[in-house]
Formats: sequence, C-alpha cells, structure tokens
Amino acid sequence: MDNKSIVRKVITGLSIVMIIYMIITVVSASSFTVLVADDFSHGNGVGVFHASLSKYFKASVDYAIKEYKEWQGTYFSMFIQALLSPINNFGLIQLKIVMIFNAIFFFSSFLFWIYTILRKIDNDYKYIKLLLAAISLFLITAFDSYTEIFYWFSGAVSYSFPLSVAMIGIASFILLNDTGKGKYFVITIICGICAMGGSLTVAGAGCYAILMLCVYYFFQEKKFERKNITVFIIYFLGALVNAIAPGNFKRHDVIDDSGIHLFKTIYDSVIIGDGRWQFFFKNTDFVFWMFIIAICGFYVNKKTNNKVNWLRFYMSILGLLVSFVTAFPVAMGYSSSEISSRCAFVIDIGIIVSSFNLMINLGSVLSQVTKISKENLKSILCVAAVICFTLDGFGISNVKTFQISLELIDGTYQQYYESCEKFLDRLSKCEKDTDVIIGANEFPQSIENIYSFYLTEDSANWVNTSVAQYYGLKSIAVVN
Repeated sequence: MDNKSIVRKVITGLSIVMIIYMIITVVSASSFTVLVADDFSHGNGVGVFHASLSKYFKASVDYAIKEYKEWQGTYFSMFIQALLSPINNFGLIQLKIVMIFNAIFFFSSFLFWIYTILRKIDNDYKYIKLLLAAISLFLITAFDSYTEIFYWFSGAVSYSFPLSVAMIGIASFILLNDTGKGKYFVITIICGICAMGGSLTVAGAGCYAILMLCVYYFFQEKKFERKNITVFIIYFLGALVNAIAPGNFKRHDVIDDSGIHLFKTIYDSVIIGDGRWQFFFKNTDFVFWMFIIAICGFYVNKKTNNKVNWLRFYMSILGLLVSFVTAFPVAMGYSSSEISSRCAFVIDIGIIVSSFNLMINLGSVLSQVTKISKENLKSILCVAAVICFTLDGFGISNVKTFQISLELIDGTYQQYYESCEKFLDRLSKCEKDTDVIIGANEFPQSIENIYSFYLTEDSANWVNTSVAQYYGLKSIAVVN
C-alpha cells in the first residue's frame, strides 16, 4: 500500500469518526430538552388535550389559522407547533422523540445539501468529499450550541424544521436542473410550500437561494426554463403569504407601534449581518477552515484539470449576501438590530454554506489561473492556514461539541433533566387554582449549552401565566 492510499484511508476514517461524533453528541444532548416558555403558551392556545387524531389534526389547523390572523404568518410552523406539541399529548417522552428527530433531520438535510454542492467532484475523491462534509458540520457544531434550535421545541418547529425542509428543496432544485427528473420537481415544490411557511428568516434565505440558482441557470442555458420560473414563483408566493399575514402586523404593533421604517430596517439588517460575520472572524477559527476548503478545491481541480466555471464563481460571491437578506425580516419584525440565537442560527447557516461554496470555487479558480506550481501554492495556503490557526486563540476547550460531550459524560445533562422532570411533576400535583410560590433553591439550576427552563419573580409574566394555566394554578412565581 503506497503513502497516498494510506493518507486517503486516514482522511476517510477520521472524517467518518468526526461526523458520527458531532451528530451523536448533539442528538444525545437534545434528548434532554425540557419544556420552556412558548411550549406552554402555544399548547394552551391549541386548547385540545389527548384527543383523537382527527380531532387533534383539525385543532392544529385551526390554531395555525388563528395564529396567522392574530400573531404570525408562519403557517407551516404553527401547524406543526400544534400537531407535535408535547403538552397536548404525551409529554416529555414525545418531546424527547421530536427533539431527537429534529437533530437527525437537520444534519441529514444539511449533508444532503452539502453533497449536492459537491456532486461534480469525481468519485475518485470521495475522501475529499467526506473531509469537506466533516468540516462543514464542524463549522455548525463547534462555535455555538444554538440552544434555541437543538434544545427547544418551539425553536425547532419554527426554525430548524422548515430550514431542514428548505435545504432538501434547494438541493432537489439543483438535482432537477442536473437530471430533469420529475421527482425532484415534486420534492422541490412540496418543500418550498412547507419551508416558506416557517420563520421569515428561513423564507428569506430560501427565496434568495432559489433566485440565485435561477439566475445561474438562466446565464448557463441562455434562457429561463419554465420549471425554474414555476419553482421560484411558488417559493416567492409562499414567502409572500407568510409575510402579509395580518398577525405579523398586529405583532409588530405590539413591539413597535410607530410603524415600519424601511431605511432603518435596511440599516439594522446590515448591522445584524455584519455582526454574524464578525462572530465568525473574531471568535472562531473559521478563517483556518476556509483555507482548508480552498486547498481541497484547488487540489481536486488541479488533479482533474476541469475548466474554470467563472459563472459559478461569480454567483458564489453574490451568495455571500444571503446573511443580509436573511436578516432583513428579523430587523423589520423586531425593529431592532438585536437578534435571538434561533435567528442567528439561520443567518449562520447561510454564512457557512455560502462561504463553503465560495472557497471551493476559489480553490478551483486558483488551480487554473495561477502560474505557481501545485506544490508551491499548496504550501503557501497551508502556511497561511497554520498562521490563522495559531493566532485565532480558538482551542479544543472552546469547541461546543467537546464541552457538550464532557457534560454528557459527567452527567450534567442527565441531572438537569431529572431536576426539571421532578419540578414539573411537583407542579402537576399542586392544589388547583392556588397561588404557588417557589423558592430559588427549589428551582432547577440552569446549565450551559441548553435552553433552560425558567420562570420569573413576576407572577403576571406571560411565561409564568402560561405554566400556571397548563397546570391549573391561579399563579406561580419564583422568589429568592
């Protein structure tokens, strides 16, 4: 066995091990998710508990319509929020199943999308594909635990679920144009209808991705394909139906009754997008991995000697704007440049995938346009990558998956889950229609890297009233 074969097997083995490790870590930790805040208020809003499937399905549809008219346009998310609501059916067991599925579904969809982007790489370089897949997963799981996505039911159904569906739709749209197979058209359409009914951040990102692909295929084919126009129209209409919901305007009036300010929204979108880019450049070793991805693109294209696709390269540059496009509905809805973890997650996925795509294409371009030898350019890029790696100050102790795995091993997640389970069981046994006061020392202690259960000292706070309503209490509060 020669050295090259050994290197390939090592890269393949390490990549598979890392992919499995990252996915299992997040999936395992997500199984200890507990009910928090909106999980109670939405469940109470549905108002139907332990009903027959047909009756509950109707109640879920009715709730989605109610929310569309009164609070938000996320028709798909509000439907599955109700349909899968743990407090209305099987409690914590159901929550555990849903959150495990959420994590697996997301990673599967993401890898499907990444492998679709890498579909043109020859099968002789499967080990490179595996390496790139491992790097892309690392970029998602290492820098932020995204507690409102993987460890919160309401965040999962409004952001993660529709984003996962959107990624399948976008990947299927690419395969539709590659193969012309009708099944990909059907999948793309179904995914678009569902995904555009999620958070408007997902709808904005999905529409922008489909638009960029339509423009790319137009310049490639020198004409607009009817199937592509149809797909874009459906995605756009889905997002529009979401955006013009009466509930969105009612909710905005509650947050900011001075109206919608377009120029301030654009400004806030830039601030939000820039903030997420700065997060990656200042707090992580993101740049190092970008160099590695570029090296992979350079290496594969140098070996295969493929012609540079300049159109794809230029479009990949435009793809970087997705962070600002995704931030726009957030800035408009909240009239602020402050964002939550769940909104940051969608923007970050856009940054990661668009940067990943650009660096693959940049590596390919450099392999064809530079006169520097393959060995010299690889050396230059490797040295630059090592410099970035040594200067960024980001070490293994900063990696979120590493932190989470340690907390799983030492029982932190398990103990936290048990304390919440006992606390909720205690609430269920309290005398109905009474005022319940909880001492701070009796309340489950929050832990890092999970969206922790919380109540406030104010019994009139909406979180407190939602929990009290579910357990049939007059009020509930936490005191020091």
